[in-house]
Amino acid sequence: MKKIFTFLLALTSGTAVFAQLTVIHDWAVLTYFDKPTEMAIDTSGNLYTANYGSSTVSKIDPNGTVTQVTLGNNAIPRDIVIDASGNVYTANFGNDTVSKITPAGSVTQAWITLPSSTTPFAIALDAANNIYTANNNKTVSKILANGTAITQDWAYLAADAYPKDIIVDNSGNVYTINQNNTVSKITPSGIVTNAWVTLANNANPQNIVMDTSGNLYVANLGNNTVSKITPAGNVTHAWATLTNNPGPLCLSIDASGNLYTGNNNSTVSKISPTGIVTQVWATLASGGTYPQGIVKNEITGDVYTCNFGVSTISKITASLATSEISTNGKNLTIYPNPVKSILYFSEELSEISLLDMNGRKILEKSEKTGKIAVENLPKGNYLLTGKDKNGKEYSEKLIKE
Repeated sequence: MKKIFTFLLALTSGTAVFAQLTVIHDWAVLTYFDKPTEMAIDTSGNLYTANYGSSTVSKIDPNGTVTQVTLGNNAIPRDIVIDASGNVYTANFGNDTVSKITPAGSVTQAWITLPSSTTPFAIALDAANNIYTANNNKTVSKILANGTAITQDWAYLAADAYPKDIIVDNSGNVYTINQNNTVSKITPSGIVTNAWVTLANNANPQNIVMDTSGNLYVANLGNNTVSKITPAGNVTHAWATLTNNPGPLCLSIDASGNLYTGNNNSTVSKISPTGIVTQVWATLASGGTYPQGIVKNEITGDVYTCNFGVSTISKITASLATSEISTNGKNLTIYPNPVKSILYFSEELSEISLLDMNGRKILEKSEKTGKIAVENLPKGNYLLTGKDKNGKEYSEKLIKE
């Protein structure tokens, strides 16, 4: 039986606005021994989990229906990503491989084989869909998008680094967060600054995300903080502090710059772009959930956690209830929607961004225009943001056919 809990949260604004928060703890149920460690979302709203316990990947459609593929004995996937075409890749800690799963569900279990004892722990993509793995042998491997070329030891990290997560910025710089409480930076040519940023001695970083301005955010399990790092490498160690020892295990960021942490005490915290913390934004099961991955569907606004302790997916839905929400004038119309090639706006916009379901910036235009070409985008759901001539910000959902 699915357990559904509803909360009413007051939000600060110019009018009395309330958010009704609904949590479905076991919205999707995996097999008990799956033990999902990370999660990703595609442009159609399907979720994918890397299942550490069963060496499988689960696909959960928007209705909560679960299907599963096998990666092979002892794969032990630790991380998962999706490219622009909908291909899924896993970093397999157990057998030193990267698996590839096509949108149709065809699996290449050992799409890439790394040297023995590489033990890839985390995986990331750059803008060209090249793949990077952060490895337990203190290296970073680079794999070209088509899989034809592999640089197994593309970058060497410090001897005590043991990278925990990896991310790539829009310029192709690669960042790893490390067990020795450092952040390493690697240029596109492979030049490494091992301790580009040093975190607090007791940080124990778990996850790293990036906002649209290139700022990095790190969830620190050891001292219950989120650190913020500017593109220049300036760090605010306790940019946000979580109270009552929740233990942030995973982190995600949405298109508006809000952060979400999945915590060891079976709660989710929400942090505003200015660092204001809603300590217990949502409560998952009573205990033992241990969320290891968290994502937001940018189209529906729903937040999902994959729960290692109980092998479930929780769904969190926030809906506004108010008698007065200012629209600040007329609404924007985008057409046609669904769209195949050219998307038109009812008025010209500037600072246009097109985001996928993970909040990744797929397209960007700074100049004022009344249309954008989207024919090269994969089919799926996207979020369009932009500003009109008065500086009013718009956010509209669109479907690419």
